Amino acid sequence: MSVWVTSLLLSLGSVGGTWLIARGIRAGWLFMLLFQAPISVYDVATRQYGFLLISALGGWAYFHGWRLARNPQGGRPSART
Repeated sequence: MSVWVTSLLLSLGSVGGTWLIARGIRAGWLFMLLFQAPISVYDVATRQYGFLLISALGGWAYFHGWRLARNPQGGRPSART
């Protein structure tokens, strides 16, 4: 598959995950967290190693967003939720 097709598919996945998050769908956070894996593979395959840092930081942010999204009242999730 050519680089531009792969890039297009990854972009569509990122837009889709962002759309889910914007709609308040908690699964969007998990989707984007897991979606960092194919993005990281693409970064290595195309030798864009600087983007690995962005993927790592994005994964961290998506993980925390996913955890916070389970508490609809806001704030940090408690052990009881």
